[in-house]
Amino acid sequence: MITDTIIGVDPGSTISGLCLLKNNQILSASNTPNGDVFDKIKELLCGSPEATIVIEDIFPYSVRLKPEVIATCKFIGELSYRLNEIGAAIRYVARNSVKKWVFDTFPEICITRIDEKIARLHAWKVKNGKRGYETKTGELRAASFAFVDDRIVIAAIKVLLAIPTPKPGKSNSYGLKSHSWQALAAAAYYQRQNQA
Repeated sequence: MITDTIIGVDPGSTISGLCLLKNNQILSASNTPNGDVFDKIKELLCGSPEATIVIEDIFPYSVRLKPEVIATCKFIGELSYRLNEIGAAIRYVARNSVKKWVFDTFPEICITRIDEKIARLHAWKVKNGKRGYETKTGELRAASFAFVDDRIVIAAIKVLLAIPTPKPGKSNSYGLKSHSWQALAAAAYYQRQNQA
């Protein structure tokens, strides 16, 4: 069943982002200690019993397995089990899927920023005696979704949901920060992929 009410979860090793998105309206956003996430989701579900819970899942990738990653995996397992016990509708999305969707949907936001990022990384690598991002033809590598970072995701979500940028030193009107931005991105991605 597809719903217009989605609770996005960006799990972390100790703190997770939560965001309630309903009909393109952000109703709640928080960075919540993992010990309180299940209760917070149950609280959000009371107002939206038909909500789909979208968890940004961890998929295999080629970096060292750090203790934080292991703790996050354990937390995702525990949270999934507890949500299944109450019959919640759970879906999982990969961060790479969200990044690719942002790259494909918002090229006007992504391309320039990624090109600048590649040039900056290339210069740093060359300066430090490493192989840069030049192709065989001598040009810099083309922009791809692999270079989409959290800042680019946030810029795209701001455009998608018309979220104004606050004045310096002020927080945004929804209380979005760090993990809750990624939770919102997961929810928005899932919603757009499953629209009728």
